[in-house]
This record gives sequence, C-alpha cells and structure tokens, in this order.
Amino acid sequence: MVDDPDHLPPGIAKKLKGRFTTDSWLADDGTMTLDADGIPAAVGTLEPDLRVYVPESVVDAEPGTVPVWIFGHGIFSHPDNYLDKDDDPNGVIALANEAGAIVVATTWRGLTQPDLAVAISAGNDLAKLRNLGDHMVQGVANTRALVHLVQEGGLRDDPELSGLPDADTLRYYGISLGGIEGAVLVANTPELDAAVLHVGGSAWSTMLERSANWTDFEVLMEYGVPSPAERQHLYAVSQLYWDPVDPAGYAADLAERPALWQESIGDEQVPNLTTRALIRGVGTVTQFEPAVESVYGIPTDSSGAVPAYVQYDPEVALPSEENRPAPVTGAHGAPRGWAGTTHQTARFLDPNDPGVVEHYCGESPCSASNSGSWDSSE
Repeated sequence: MVDDPDHLPPGIAKKLKGRFTTDSWLADDGTMTLDADGIPAAVGTLEPDLRVYVPESVVDAEPGTVPVWIFGHGIFSHPDNYLDKDDDPNGVIALANEAGAIVVATTWRGLTQPDLAVAISAGNDLAKLRNLGDHMVQGVANTRALVHLVQEGGLRDDPELSGLPDADTLRYYGISLGGIEGAVLVANTPELDAAVLHVGGSAWSTMLERSANWTDFEVLMEYGVPSPAERQHLYAVSQLYWDPVDPAGYAADLAERPALWQESIGDEQVPNLTTRALIRGVGTVTQFEPAVESVYGIPTDSSGAVPAYVQYDPEVALPSEENRPAPVTGAHGAPRGWAGTTHQTARFLDPNDPGVVEHYCGESPCSASNSGSWDSSE
C-alpha cells in the first residue's frame, strides 16, 4: 500500500492505493471454471485494485478504535468517483467523516469501466451475458476478500494506517450497483455486522429495459435482434445468466441479516418494483414509517425492526408504467446529499450500536422539500 497524496479532496486526510491477492475463478476466456461436479474451481490468483480512504475526523483517534466500512460503488464507476472528488457529489466523504470510519473498497468486476467492452458485446450478442455474469461473480468474491484482508490479511497493520483500524468492527455501505451486488455480498458475509443498501434492487432481467442505463445497450440489441417479441424472450431467458449475482436468489440468506434498504421513489436507474420484489422475497423486512406510500406485501413498522426498508421522495415525476427505459430525472441520486439520509446511514452503521433505524426528517418522510436535520449533541 502506498500513500497517494497527489490529490486529497476536502474531508479526506489520506488515500492509499495498491492491490491485494485473491483467488481467480475465471478461465482465459473469461468464463467461470467448474470442476467435475459443477462446482466453481479456483484457477489461480489475481490482484484487484485496492483503495483505502482515511477521513479527517479520525486522524487523532486512538489506535485500534476506528471502524472499517467496505464500500460498493455504482455501475461502470470506481471508488474514487465517490471518495476522491472535491465537491463530494455523492456525500460519501461527508458521511465517512460523520461516522468516523475508514473506507476500504475495490472495483466491482464485471460492471466497471474496464469491463464496458464485455457489457457492450453482450448488448450485441446476449449469449455473452454469461461472461458478464461470471465476471460479476468474481467481483463479489473480490469484495468479500476485502473482509479477510482487513481482519486477517494485515491491512490493519499497514504502517500507513498508523494502527487506527478496528478490524473487528466491519460495516458495509453500497450505492446503486453497490446496493444490488452488495446484497449478494451481505447474504454471504456474516462478518458484516450491519449494511446499508442504498437505491439497490434485484431481478436483473426486469431492470434491463426499465433502467435509464439501458438506452445505449438497447440500440445494439435492436440491431442484432430486430424482432421486439424475440428480444422479450431473450431478456426473460437472460435471467439464467444473472441468477448467480441476483440478490433474489439469496433472499433466504438475507432474511436474518442486519440490512437497511433505502429506496428513492421514482428511481430511474433501479426501478422501485425491483427493490420491492426483493424485499417481499426476503419476507422478514418491514417498511419503516413514516413512509411515502404503502407497498403491497410489505408490512409497516415504526419501531425500527431490522431488516428494514425506508423510502425517500425526490418529488419528481414517476416513470411510465410501460416496460421502457425511464427518462433521467435525478431521482436515483437525489437523496444521497440529504441530511436525513446521511444521519440515518451513519446511525445504522454505528460502531457501538449498529442496526438501529432512526428518522431525521420530523413527522413526514424525508423528501426534496424536507431533507432532514440532526442535532450533533444527541
């Protein structure tokens, strides 16, 4: 790990960059390697990117007392786009400072910028979705390896961190893709004591056409498969390729996990129906009140029972109910900068008393016109 002092945005005291070693599950052709019993088999090792961000609020903390957050970024992005920007557009730097947490991240293999060529080829030939799905499995495995890197792999002993990390206090915070694949991670990672899944969902084959992100890929699909009816069949069948990295397949494992799903009403990138389908499937999640709207099949609760689901209202026009890409409204990213969202997230991921849902927007749901406040003396 090396210090990267060339650019430090306000709020970040130190940024470390490097690589870590973990198992590779991908063959040379980019597909998952299976043994004779059909079980994934490691074929060697690889060295994914590693980022560690130390917020200014913890530089004077006692060694061994600073909690560690595993962070999951959005689609075709990178952790630096959330924690290395001067204007902190996603509010993650401010959140890390408020929570007093060191943030550790890697890239989501499969849906990062270097993987864009694979995604584009799948848009032109849906059979190549197998490669995309297998890369995403590797991405989940890489992110899970961060837990072992923190707890057993010597990260907390790195001299650049001055002994600050409390490696036994691990949390997860994921945004968008990080909220979707983060649910798969959380289902398979009991070491995470609490997780916030911000604007995440499930049912990848359902998300495709309804997401504003689909527009460019649809052009390729229309060229390769001119028939709308045939495209619909292919989208439905494509779920077989998504299943290994779809949270819906891990609903039973998520039933007892300490997770908080945060939904933005009218989300144009991760449709609300895909968030709610997952929550109904998990079966133990309650909708925290006050709520923007009631949802069929999800019981309401005001006590803060966990796992929980909360709604935010960006007060924008809702997408059409037809199965088409939604127009861009900003609903997907709007709640991230609200005080009510930030404080709720920090409270749920609290190092000493995690998994508690609080509301910071008064008697009404958090919204664009009621974004919340917080008394730091509380």
